[in-house]
Amino acid sequence: ALESEGFFMQKISSNIIITNILTAMSPDLDDSQLGKLKNTLWINFADVEIVKNNYDLAESVQGNDYQKIQYFAAAMKIRKLSDKSIKQYKDAANKLRSYWGKNFEDISSMEIEAYLAHRQEECNWKDVTLKNNINYLRTFYKFLAKKELISKNPMDKIDGVKLEKREKETFSVVELEKIKKACETSKRDLALIEILYTSGIRVSELVNLKWKDIDFENKTMKIARSVQEVNGFGIITKEPKTE
Repeated sequence: ALESEGFFMQKISSNIIITNILTAMSPDLDDSQLGKLKNTLWINFADVEIVKNNYDLAESVQGNDYQKIQYFAAAMKIRKLSDKSIKQYKDAANKLRSYWGKNFEDISSMEIEAYLAHRQEECNWKDVTLKNNINYLRTFYKFLAKKELISKNPMDKIDGVKLEKREKETFSVVELEKIKKACETSKRDLALIEILYTSGIRVSELVNLKWKDIDFENKTMKIARSVQEVNGFGIITKEPKTE
């Protein structure tokens, strides 16, 4: 390895680079396309010496907001968040930064509140949308603070939004019969629908139901756990709600 201006430079065989590229692209290309790519890579890189610069990742991310977002996204991917959820976090962070034209480090809590108020008015955000965006930004900034990529967390001073509980509408007898009729070809789906509407069990509790929770002799079942997607942690198993 070579050292120059604080960077550690390591020579890498072009064969390794070409093999990695072909491996990564193989699921998306047919044999003919993969063959053409392989020939092109060999023609252009066979005699090329490739040098990799290794540097302090934390120092690199510290002053680069784009890399902060990418670092956050990678961490959320490891925690099993869906691509859709990760995109929502990234969009929320990018829109805040674009609105003020400042780095995340320099945006104050007052500016975040002003941004949220503007978005709510201009975009006609409902309370649930406002709440979600606050949660996205809170998780993002909490991550940056935990990794010491910002000196303070402005979201600590931002209050959450409390949503009003609305009484949910129930299915009518006719609607239930239509749902059951649509499941006639699948005994499994019909059984799931029957359990849902006769017991009042939540979907998150139903998907985590185990055979050991069902007492066929006494015709009872025990709701012992449920699943939930939690911001920053992905899908988790937890105790069921009591309400």
